Amino acid sequence: PSILVMVDGEPALRPAKDVPSLWRVINTSALILQDPATKTHYLWAVGRWFEAAELGGQWKPAASPPASVEKARAAFDKQFDPLEGKNAEGKSVFEPGTVPQIIVATKPTELLQSKGEPQLLPIPGTQLLYMANSPNDIFLQLGPQTYFVLISGRWFSAKALAGPWSYVPGKSLPADFARIPPDHQMADVLVSVPGTPQAREAVIANQIP
Repeated sequence: PSILVMVDGEPALRPAKDVPSLWRVINTSALILQDPATKTHYLWAVGRWFEAAELGGQWKPAASPPASVEKARAAFDKQFDPLEGKNAEGKSVFEPGTVPQIIVATKPTELLQSKGEPQLLPIPGTQLLYMANSPNDIFLQLGPQTYFVLISGRWFSAKALAGPWSYVPGKSLPADFARIPPDHQMADVLVSVPGTPQAREAVIANQIP
């Protein structure tokens, strides 16, 4: 279980509101503070404080965060993303008592996850496997053993799940993607596969004012 925290470029530090003894990273929607005396970073997420020596380092629950960070949180009120780890329905994506891993990125990044080791299942009529225990649209093409993922309507491929991932134009996708059965649980990706009826319907729908 993980949470991705985005910082827009290298961290920009400024004195925290009403608590000048702390610095705040202002180019992120999350609440990240730094104690300049100890160089310790503090992050508010899933209802608790996490701490790390470096932004890109290993974050762990803060055993005894200084009172100043809580004062700063109160001063900022709702002017930050609390990173509650909830889905669109407002339910927690983590099981009770779970402490997620914190991943901080300073360049455009997507988090691909699976619940445990990847479980790849076949798609009938194709040479494709899909990752059944992931919220992401991740596929493996048999034969060349190439992974594909659909992110915001764009396809990427890699030889390993750890990457590196490269952009793939839709017209360069393996033909098997167009053969995904329309009643399959992964059929939602068909709107992003050029030449399919679903993709053509999406184009028409986008042209209707």
